[in-house]
Amino acid sequence: MEIQELLKVLSRNISQIRVAKGMSQKEVALGAGVDQGQYSRIENGKIDPALSTLQKLADAFDVPLTDFFKADAPEEMVFTDKLKAVMKMNKEDKQLVEKIIDMTLFTRKSLDNAEALNQKKSK
Repeated sequence: MEIQELLKVLSRNISQIRVAKGMSQKEVALGAGVDQGQYSRIENGKIDPALSTLQKLADAFDVPLTDFFKADAPEEMVFTDKLKAVMKMNKEDKQLVEKIIDMTLFTRKSLDNAEALNQKKSK
């Protein structure tokens, strides 16, 4: 894998992990002890960060360093981390997320029921 391609994978995974954790770039930079501008350039693939910096970021995210280098997007991890981020929210925000989930599930169930009814009518 070429360096540019590796930097794209690295920046994409770091960005996805940050979003999944519900963190801002500023929070990550503070947690890792790096300059916010430097973190932004890492996440945008503009610089080739030192291994020690990447380890600090992995520690701030509480993920193994290897998660940054997975060529395929860590979808399962992203979803799990999103759930963890929701669990850390205040009560009001959790209730809002719960309502959104309930509405989505209700809509999906309604669409499934309508589709089943239409299939019965067409027979």
